[in-house]
Amino acid sequence: MSNNDEVLKIIEKNIDLTFLHQFLSDNELDQIATKYKKENLSEEDVMKIIIECMTKAEKIKGLTGEDKKKFVENLTQNIFVTLIKSGFNALFTFVPVLGFLSPIIEIIVSATKGLVDINKVKKCCSKIFPCCKKQK
Repeated sequence: MSNNDEVLKIIEKNIDLTFLHQFLSDNELDQIATKYKKENLSEEDVMKIIIECMTKAEKIKGLTGEDKKKFVENLTQNIFVTLIKSGFNALFTFVPVLGFLSPIIEIIVSATKGLVDINKVKKCCSKIFPCCKKQK
């Protein structure tokens, strides 16, 4: 078993499909992942995936904040697994982002509520996500 296969199995173990299936069918899960099937996924695309998952969570009525977060984490991980199994091995480069999903979600939620001074966060985020750096 290769290192990539082991990483994929760890990610899969973290996904609560029973929870996701309360809101989305297997077909819907595959359709979401299919939108990101491009040759060169970038850091920006990873953030787009997270934002799309957050948007979907917001549309589900009756979810608590923690359940929305759980939904986003599980859906994002499921998209990664689906794409990697489809041959998008370049996504392994972005797997470490999955370890930061919880704080990323919290920062985005706080920012949308106006609770984050983006200038203070910018320096830290640009180190984690080079796509956040100002283009020259």
